[in-house]
Amino acid sequence: MLGGPVQIELIAPVSTASATLPRLGLGLLAACTPPADEVIYTDEVVRPFDLERDVKDVDLVGISVDSKTARRSYDIADAYRRRDVPVVLGGIHPTACPEEAQAHADAVVVGEAEDVWPTLVEDARARRLAPIYRPPLPNLAGKPFARRDLFRSRRYIPFQVLQTSAAVRTRASSAAFRPRTAPRCASVRRTRCSPS
Repeated sequence: MLGGPVQIELIAPVSTASATLPRLGLGLLAACTPPADEVIYTDEVVRPFDLERDVKDVDLVGISVDSKTARRSYDIADAYRRRDVPVVLGGIHPTACPEEAQAHADAVVVGEAEDVWPTLVEDARARRLAPIYRPPLPNLAGKPFARRDLFRSRRYIPFQVLQTSAAVRTRASSAAFRPRTAPRCASVRRTRCSPS
């Protein structure tokens, strides 16, 4: 991998309370991945992940973590790290609890990952991941579409998911989040033009 293409596995763990919806955040990271690199998408909604058989020999693993999937996410991350595969954790739970997430990852993204993702992939390519990535709040206008080609399974609820806002942690409290919205015209354009 050093200097060459990076093979990245993006993983969406589930819990018993998880909805059967595609993870648009991971689709967005796939869209932000440099074109020369390969993305493998693994979603436990589609197929349960076996910690012994399904750990792949990839260059980087990114796991989207929410509070209900934190324990499962950490188990998957630990399985990869035991095989010396670098792991990045991101999502609402690592944003709220970055120190906890750091115990299970080589890098943690605090906040929204799309603007820092290409840099993070380059850091992985050079084998110099930073322990924490804290990107500034991105402007939601002009972002690429999530790669919906990753979400073809019939196990998903059969309707198109649309993201029109993102929640971010406020400075007042590590547990307080405030919503931000994309410009209305961008949300409408995504609805009309989004590839299915």
